[in-house]
Amino acid sequence: MKGRDLYPWGWWTAGVIGTPVLLLAIGLTIVLIFADEMDFDLARWWWLMGIGPLAGLWILWTVARRRRSVQAFASASLAPLLVEGFSPVRPVWKASLQVAALVMIAWALIGPRWGTYLEKHRVYGVDVVVALDVSKSMLAEDVRPNRLERAKQVIRQQLTERTVLGRANRLALIAFAGSTSLKVPLSTDLSAFRNRLEQLTVGSAPRGGTALAKAIRNAADLFVRSPEKATKVILLFTDGEDH
Repeated sequence: MKGRDLYPWGWWTAGVIGTPVLLLAIGLTIVLIFADEMDFDLARWWWLMGIGPLAGLWILWTVARRRRSVQAFASASLAPLLVEGFSPVRPVWKASLQVAALVMIAWALIGPRWGTYLEKHRVYGVDVVVALDVSKSMLAEDVRPNRLERAKQVIRQQLTERTVLGRANRLALIAFAGSTSLKVPLSTDLSAFRNRLEQLTVGSAPRGGTALAKAIRNAADLFVRSPEKATKVILLFTDGEDH
């Protein structure tokens, strides 16, 4: 008489590895479908989703050790007969549910949320005025491709980083040389700011020269309508020649 295998390897593999992989696939599908409507409380904890498969691998390792121990004691056909009433399926289900629970706990910790909700915040924000020197001296090529283009590159880079520019709620752009020219008033329209920045060339301000003091005064004047408690910043990009 031949009994059933106490530790059916195929069932264990499908249960403790297939279950978390299936749940992860379902979760990823949900995220992709509802990407525009979903948010996460702790998105940086995505690595927790790997706990399920890792737990499954650990369970497989322990099962393999147990299986080798049983086989060292009795043959594969005899071992099931020594354990009367033992169900090889029940432990698989139990382990699969434990692994699934770990995956769901990790999913809950990440905190997925659907839908919209109204939440009031009093935000004073950050208002930033960028004053860019467009005098002829900015065409000097001591930095590549020239001083003006290098300054524009720095501004573009800071817009994408967690700098003052990157955290700004409203941006304004002033081009100055011997006089100043307002290109973008304080606005939340980042696209307009980027477009006007790209269009700046030497000559974007009416007169030659470099009037630093006037540029700073005109930049400060733009904060008149800013909230009193708002953070106000002037970023001056110039080669430093004041005349």
